[in-house]
Amino acid sequence: MTATPKDVGRAVQKGKGAGTLESGKWVGPVTSPISGEIVEVNEAVKAKPALLNEDPYGAGWFVRVKPTDWAGESASLLQGEAAVAAYQKFMEEQNLNFE
Repeated sequence: MTATPKDVGRAVQKGKGAGTLESGKWVGPVTSPISGEIVEVNEAVKAKPALLNEDPYGAGWFVRVKPTDWAGESASLLQGEAAVAAYQKFMEEQNLNFE
């Protein structure tokens, strides 16, 4: 697996790539939940991409973004059960089944 975040200082748009993730069977973007500027890249994830799966809410963060419109975009962020339901819907729409 390879994790390639965009560089510090680069602008990112909500829903667009903040970098890429490549596994043996897939290459795709890691999308940003908000628009802003990348202010930090997780060098540990670049060295050990498995951290993204092992500890996504801790050591496995990808990039840190300084938001350009937090007040406008943060209201659309999902949490808890709403986030799980939205992701399950996405998985179904993509015909991804892990059972």
